[in-house]
Amino acid sequence: MARQYTRVALKIAAIYALTGCLWIVFSDRSVGLFTSDPAMITRISIAKGWVYVLLTAMLLYWLIQRHIDEVRLSVEKLTASEEKFSVAFSHSPVLMTISSIDNGSYLEVNESFCQVSGFSRQEAIGKTSVAIGWISAVDRERMVTVLRRDGRVSDMEINLTAKGGRTVNCLCSAVLITIEGEQHLLAIAQDITERKQNLEALHYANECFHQALNARRHILYRLNVKKGGYDYISPAFERITGYRVAEFENTGLEKLQEYFHTDDRIRIFAA
Repeated sequence: MARQYTRVALKIAAIYALTGCLWIVFSDRSVGLFTSDPAMITRISIAKGWVYVLLTAMLLYWLIQRHIDEVRLSVEKLTASEEKFSVAFSHSPVLMTISSIDNGSYLEVNESFCQVSGFSRQEAIGKTSVAIGWISAVDRERMVTVLRRDGRVSDMEINLTAKGGRTVNCLCSAVLITIEGEQHLLAIAQDITERKQNLEALHYANECFHQALNARRHILYRLNVKKGGYDYISPAFERITGYRVAEFENTGLEKLQEYFHTDDRIRIFAA
């Protein structure tokens, strides 16, 4: 920013100097073409000087005003951009933090971070993520290493620790941003604790179901009435009955009663 302002100042000075030089050269030659009377030349030079002062003042005003307008427009755009970012940052449904890349001390945290982590804004600002116990030193170093190597972090799964000791499973992403000439870490984390718990519960249910299907003491089957046969028969069927599963699962409902004992056949199929 300082270099930009220096370039603008040099540009204005250069235009002013060039205008002055051209005015002096061409105005003096023009006066010499019209008269050689010293008294007249003196009067014209005085008038020429006043005209020069007026024109250069107008030129300087125009150049400076144009620069002021450009700066004002840039400031307005920057302010609008900062306001949009502030609103998006504060009200984002995902956890967002801005911290020092060197030591991890927080400059800003959003409302979602406070709700999920349990740490208030006052408890977090100025302190490091490791110091408050939100992230382990090992996981932070792992994230910073990837960030310095690749320039960004995308969907890194990290187990974080809330204020009360609850584990929070998160997918973390991070990028480097520049604030007042210094690099900082903008981190975004999505809480996937519930989703991960649901996946683990589903995996456990599938394991239990798989074990039940392959149980040695019970026969499990699924009878397809429309097809008139079995879609599934558990492996325990062969061990208990002596019939092969491949043979029995193609048996139609008409022949099904042949596999039952005579006493049971009447009781079951009479209905």
